[in-house]
Formats: sequence, C-alpha cells, structure tokens
Amino acid sequence: MSDLITNGIKSTEQPTSATEESAYDSNSQQTQNTVNNKKIVKNTLALYFRQIIVMIVALFTSRIVLQTLGVTDYGINNVAGGVVICEK
Repeated sequence: MSDLITNGIKSTEQPTSATEESAYDSNSQQTQNTVNNKKIVKNTLALYFRQIIVMIVALFTSRIVLQTLGVTDYGINNVAGGVVICEK
C-alpha cells in the first residue's frame, strides 16, 4: 500500500494483513468523506451569503432606479427587461 498521511505525519508502515489493509482503506475513505462534507457545507454557506447580499443590493438599487426614472418609466424598464430576459 502507498504511503499514508495521518495527522500531517507521513507513515510508511505497510499493513501486515488483509484486515489491516481494509481498515486503512476504510479510514482513508472516511477521512475523504469528512473533507468532502466540510467542503459542501462551506460552499453552501458561501452561496447563501452571496444570495443574501444580491437580494439586499437588488432591493436598494430598485428603489433608487424607481426614484430616478419615475413610476411610468420604471414600469416600461421592467417590461423591457422581462422581455429581454425571457428571450434569452
């Protein structure tokens, strides 16, 4: 079996039996699953945080655009934007 890394220390010990080798494989797989799960959680939280920021920015910019354009022009802008987005 190849070199094992445990707690940052490289181990060159070879398993002496099939059960020890399967235990090493199982431990390695559990470690990889833990790393993958942590990465999934981190990415999920980052995406939620990004979505919250996007919503806050959209709320503020829509208010500023409404005040700048006025009610009628804002409505025309939304209709035109909706048509352009639907055509994509």
